Amino acid sequence: MLIIAFVLTLIDEGTILQNLQAFPSTQKYIIFLYIGCILIPIVVLQQRFSDQHEAAWIYHTLPFASPGDIQKGSLKAMIFKYGFPVFTLLAILVLLVWGPSVLDDIVFAFMNMIISSLVLAFMGRGDLPFSRRYGGAAERQRGLSGFLMFLVPASLGLVHWGMTGIVFVGMKAYGNIGWQTIRT
Repeated sequence: MLIIAFVLTLIDEGTILQNLQAFPSTQKYIIFLYIGCILIPIVVLQQRFSDQHEAAWIYHTLPFASPGDIQKGSLKAMIFKYGFPVFTLLAILVLLVWGPSVLDDIVFAFMNMIISSLVLAFMGRGDLPFSRRYGGAAERQRGLSGFLMFLVPASLGLVHWGMTGIVFVGMKAYGNIGWQTIRT
């Protein structure tokens, strides 16, 4: 995953060494952050499948008021067991290369990772964790929703990148206000 991010960020004009030296002056950190955001949708999509799906009967014997409690706990576990550590490592890498000025982008990307996870969780809300057999018809039908789920983090990443550009241009324009426009 990290290799994909490096390859995506190094594909540019010039040599690899020139691109590495120019890293801190680019906005390519967004690619690193959203590569981490793709991990959670994969895990959330796959959490409903198991080789031992017959054991899912236990959910119906547990004293929960609704299956949403089970699903919510499973989603939280997936985010914090798999997504948070990977995202934290990527965030540290981004902070080391680009500095603390990108901290707000890191927080925004993390929130987008949670939004992506929630969208996928709502798409598969009819299934309890580990309750479906691998290779079944349900898995084939959800292949399209899995593909579409890659579009959510990518779309959020593009929106994030666009907003970063708008903010940068806006701040630069705001900083170029001359004394003649200031009222005294």
